[in-house]
Parts: sequence; structure tokens; C-alpha cells
Amino acid sequence: MVAPLVQAVSVSTSPVGFINLKINGTDNGGMTAISVPMLPQVLYSGVISGAAGSTITDDSATWSDNDYAVADPNGNASYYAEITNHTDASKVGTILEITASSGSSKTLTVGSDATGLDGASYSIRQFRTISDVFGSDNSAGLTSGAGSSSSDIIYKVGAAGWERYYFQTAPVFAGGNGWRKAGDNQTDMKDVAIFPDEGLIVRRRDASDISITLPGSIKTNDSRTTLLQGFNLVSLSYPVDVTLENTGLDSNLTSGSGASASDIIYMINASGQFERFYYQTAPVFAGGNGWRKAGDSSTEQKDTTVPAGNAVIILRRDAAGVDWSTNVPF
Repeated sequence: MVAPLVQAVSVSTSPVGFINLKINGTDNGGMTAISVPMLPQVLYSGVISGAAGSTITDDSATWSDNDYAVADPNGNASYYAEITNHTDASKVGTILEITASSGSSKTLTVGSDATGLDGASYSIRQFRTISDVFGSDNSAGLTSGAGSSSSDIIYKVGAAGWERYYFQTAPVFAGGNGWRKAGDNQTDMKDVAIFPDEGLIVRRRDASDISITLPGSIKTNDSRTTLLQGFNLVSLSYPVDVTLENTGLDSNLTSGSGASASDIIYMINASGQFERFYYQTAPVFAGGNGWRKAGDSSTEQKDTTVPAGNAVIILRRDAAGVDWSTNVPF
């Protein structure tokens, strides 16, 4: 559930609140796909004066050299700029990882092509981290042990594929206490960045469910997520329930006459089991058009709900990526 919203008093004018994220115990399948829709506060807001290649300029900038150049433990950016308004609506929600900032030239270096973003309004935030969500000392209460084989696991998609994180409790000579990445029991991973449109899967070993209260700001602009060929673990960007019909994915995903010819949305149900949904285009005698569940080509599934704080896995079959745009639902 999401708490009643109050107005933030900071650089940002975004509303703030909190969401409760439920992590299923093994009695409920032990697996939960969660999103992190509550964002950190805005650190800076401005208008892009010029954009070329990987450089954006803000003539009114007040930052200093390397204010936003900190890398996370995996070498990824810790800060990002998001386009919040632009004359071209297709650019709103674009997320740009920040790799450097210059106070003298009033520029940011970003990790992707910023061409065409002149005149855009934008905000800078720090990515949320594993410790933000689960606590630097594992205050969330995940099962911890001397290694990944005896601990609850947080699955995250990285540049090289699936990454596994866990909270370790071990003597100093065996790596000590703290957040670790499977295969490395020494490096502190509490500051690993989590994108605002990125999902996580938590695999719990204990029978009991746990609940995490996550406070933060709420996005008030449209969002944009790139879906690439293969499996995409993505979040819904707003802390509200959403139906399949209202995701807007029917106009973005490949549809066909059955599940094998369509992009697939994988959802984890209350029992920790995966259910597969797809958008079908077929003659009426073969089930007709609409949202369907794999194994049932006739029953309309448009009102199937993705609960607030949940993530989904989207299998994109086409080699061409697609930008999934979501409008603010409130």
C-alpha cells in the first residue's frame, strides 16, 4: 500500500510517501519480483542549454567538478539525469547516467547520446542502492549466512547477465559482515545502483514473509524504459496498482496468434509461481484479439493487475528494441 502523499520540502516539488514491499517466504513460493518506485530527492533541476553527443550544458548550473562522477562498486554511475519535460514528448522520461560533471564549463558527461535534448527540463537524482532498500545492516531481515548458499538472494540484471547479491554474516577472516556479490565475499556491495525502472527478484529461504517500508519521492512525469531482445526485468515506475490494459504494452510488444509468437510478460503470483501473459492478435474463431494467459487463448485478461511495488519480466523476441512509454497514472 502507498501512504497518503504530502508535499516534499526540498529542491524537488515531487510528492512524497512510502510503499510497503512484501517479500514472500518459502510457504508462499519464496520468490518475489519487486520494483523500487519511491525515488530519492531531486538534487538539482534545470534546463539544458545545449546538447551534443555525450555532453549536455546548463548555463545556469551550480555544480562543481565531479559532483556526480562517483561510481558504484560495479563501476556504474551513481547519479542520473532524467528528462522531465520536452517539446518532443517521446524524450520525456529518458534516463541519462552521469559519468562526469564540470563546474567551469557547466557540463555533464552522460553515458548515452544526448543529441536533440536542447531546451529540455531535467532533474538529477542519485540512484537508489541495495542498502537504501534493504538497509546497510540488513534491517529488512533477509536471511543471512556465511555465503550465498545459506542466504536469501537478490537477483539483479547487470551488463553480463544475472547478478546475485546477499547479506553475509561471517568472521573478518572469511569476509566479514555486509552486502556481497556471489563469487566475491570481500567487496562491500551496499552502494550498488538500482535504476528507477529496474526490477529485482528476491529468493527467500525462510518460511516467513517479510515487509519492507520504503519511503521516497514519487515521479510526476511520464516514464520511458527500453526493452531489448531477450529477458528484461523491469519495474512499474509509479507506486500504484496497474492493469495489463493500462500498462500500454499492447502497443509496444510483438503480438501473434499465440504465446509462442508473441512477446511474453512473466508475473510471479502470490504462490511464487510464474504466470505468462501476452497480447494476442487472432481471428475470433481462434480466440480473438486481447490480453491472454498462456494456455488459454479465449479468456480476456486485460484486468489482470500488477500490484504496486511489483516488477515483471518481459521477454522481447524481436531483435529490435522498443521504448515503452508510461503515462503518469494519477
